[in-house]
Amino acid sequence: MEASFANNLLFRLVFAGRVAELILGQPKSQWMTGIQRTGGTGAFRILAGLIVRAKGDVTVWLSELTWLNHSTIFADAGLRTEMKITRSASIQPV
Repeated sequence: MEASFANNLLFRLVFAGRVAELILGQPKSQWMTGIQRTGGTGAFRILAGLIVRAKGDVTVWLSELTWLNHSTIFADAGLRTEMKITRSASIQPV
């Protein structure tokens, strides 16, 4: 196993255990575990990296109904973004 991967895995296991102790106020037992996951922004950044590796120079089309950071995430990976205008009778301005 690569050293950096092993260190990262160990950190995540220790972190999850410490969070469990903080929440439950007692030492971690063998019947308790914790997990971490990549949030939506991190998952999009991973997706952008995969797109670059698989296809290279492409344009990612985003709906106008998207989070503001989505175009920045793809641009940071080196991808172009374009907005697709979507209109629906069920979507009302706020």
